[in-house]
This record gives sequence, C-alpha cells and structure tokens, in this order.
Amino acid sequence: MLQSFKALRIDALDMEELIAVYSFGKNFVGAYQENNLPVPEWATENLRLLREDIEMKRRDTLSKALKNAKAKAESLKSTEDKRASVAAEIAELEAQLGGTK
Repeated sequence: MLQSFKALRIDALDMEELIAVYSFGKNFVGAYQENNLPVPEWATENLRLLREDIEMKRRDTLSKALKNAKAKAESLKSTEDKRASVAAEIAELEAQLGGTK
C-alpha cells in the first residue's frame, strides 16, 4: 500500500482504490504526526490530491444521479404538465429577450 501511496497514479485508481489509498495515507501521515516527526512533503501533497480526486468523483456521481432523477421526474409528467413547463420556459426566454416574440 505504501508503494501505491508513494507512487500515486490517481488516473489508474477506481473509487474503492482511491478510498483505500487515501485511508492508508491518512494513517501514514497521522503516524508521523503522532511521533512528532516531520511529514514528508510528497505524503502531504499526495493526500491532498487524493482528497480532491475523491471529491471530484463524488460530485460527478451525484450529478449523474441528479440528472437521471430529473429525467425520470420529467418522464412521469402528464402532457398538460409538460405543456405548462414549456410555456413557462418560453415566457421566461421571451422576458429575457425584452418581450419580443
């Protein structure tokens, strides 16, 4: 695990591996701190990179789920609701254009 953390290749890791390496890295850095030793700069940097990538992938996953949920909700609308949504969108666009039709 140390080798994976030290020679970090984020693009080659899936979410489970990212979490595992991040967890190892936190413990690794924590052990240095617990023993009042200076933390290697590469360890701090790799931990930051892992955290950023995990957060980015988490947001991507949530964005995809939100998009799918919105599409599902849209597909469940009645024809009348769909017409009302489109009419509201048209009205908003016309208002933004200064009321021109």
